[in-house]
Amino acid sequence: MLQKQYGVIPYVKRSGKTRIILITKRKNGEWIVPKGNLVTKKSKRESALQEAYEEAGLTGKIDTKNEFRLFIISHGVKTDLTLYPMHVNKARVKNWPESHLRKRIEVSCEKAQTLVSWQKFPAAIKRWKKSL
Repeated sequence: MLQKQYGVIPYVKRSGKTRIILITKRKNGEWIVPKGNLVTKKSKRESALQEAYEEAGLTGKIDTKNEFRLFIISHGVKTDLTLYPMHVNKARVKNWPESHLRKRIEVSCEKAQTLVSWQKFPAAIKRWKKSL
């Protein structure tokens, strides 16, 4: 069975450069972006925003022009993952719901492409950067 998840590509602009915020998985410290299942009574984008806050302490605005679909393995299950670019606002929560379970870093788009091991993630980042 194919599960569906929704998440964000959280980004900030610094000195004219786009940087992506990554978090670690809870179990093995691998770098990913915030994602999760559809939240009851929330849209796909609202669910993605909720995951961004819970998993990374991030709030912001989702880019409505772009979305990217990847097929990944999440918790041993093949997953259809939809990612929405999210411009992170300046306020970053220091103690968010999962802060004791995850680390958070800000890296260049190029570095994010090497740190996230999902097979189609680098291609999604390249396509998204061209749209900026």
